[in-house]
Amino acid sequence: MIFLALAILIIFSGFLAGLGKQKALKISKAFFFVGIETLLGCLLFELLTLVFFMLPLEKMLSDGAGSIFSMILVIAIINGIILYWLNRFLNVKFKISSQVQVLSEYMIQWGLIYVTVYQVMFDNFLSVLKSEHFKASDISALNLTDPTDLIILVLPALISVWIALVLSRLKNDTL
Repeated sequence: MIFLALAILIIFSGFLAGLGKQKALKISKAFFFVGIETLLGCLLFELLTLVFFMLPLEKMLSDGAGSIFSMILVIAIINGIILYWLNRFLNVKFKISSQVQVLSEYMIQWGLIYVTVYQVMFDNFLSVLKSEHFKASDISALNLTDPTDLIILVLPALISVWIALVLSRLKNDTL
C-alpha cells in the first residue's frame, strides 16, 4: 500500500507543486521512463550475468573476491552500452525531450541515494528500533559523529532539498 501511495505522490508531484499540466506530465513521463528503463536494465543485467557465467568468461576472469566486483562492473558497462542503443531508438520513437531525460537522471540519482539510506537503515538502525527497550526519546540520541547515523539523517534531507530545487527549476523553465 505504501508503494502505491509513493507512486501516486511521485506521479502527481508536479500537480501538487502547481507546475501546470505540461510540466507535471513531464515528471510523470520521467517516472514512467525510469521505471521501464530500470526494469529493462534489471532483466538485461540478469541475462548478461547468466551468459557471463555460462561461458568460460567467468573462469578466465575469476581470481578472488575482488574479481566479483570487476565482473559486475564489466556486466554493468556492457548493459549500459546496450541500453544506450535502445535509448537512441526509444528517444526518437517516443519523442522523449531532453527535459524528461534530465528529470529521469535526477530520479535515478535520488533512487541511488534512497537505496543507500535503505541499506544503512537495515544494516544498523533498525536493529536499534526493534530492541525491546526502545523509546521515542532514543531518536534524539543519534550520534552525529557516527557516519551511519549521519547518512540516515543527511541523505533524506539532501534528497528533499534537491527535489525542491528541481521543481523550482522546472517551474521557472531553467531545467
